[in-house]
Amino acid sequence: QSFSIGMEVVREEGVSALMKGSNVFATKRVFDWATRFYFSDVFEALLLSQSSAGKLTPAEKIFASLLGGTASTISTLPLDVLVAKTQDA
Repeated sequence: QSFSIGMEVVREEGVSALMKGSNVFATKRVFDWATRFYFSDVFEALLLSQSSAGKLTPAEKIFASLLGGTASTISTLPLDVLVAKTQDA
């Protein structure tokens, strides 16, 4: 059934319609991963500055990654909306 839907889209809108929104999606993925790593590093540094041990425990690293992923999701949410709007157009 997916193939028939794809063929219908190609007949009605042309081959380029299959890639509609791909540029915005690719940009979103780059920003998503870049901000995820950035925010995780920021939160690791923040936790490390509060730690007296000089290094983070595995639980603290997981917590920093969780906070980094959350901050990344919040900061790239507008791009998710753009992807949906572009693919819907």
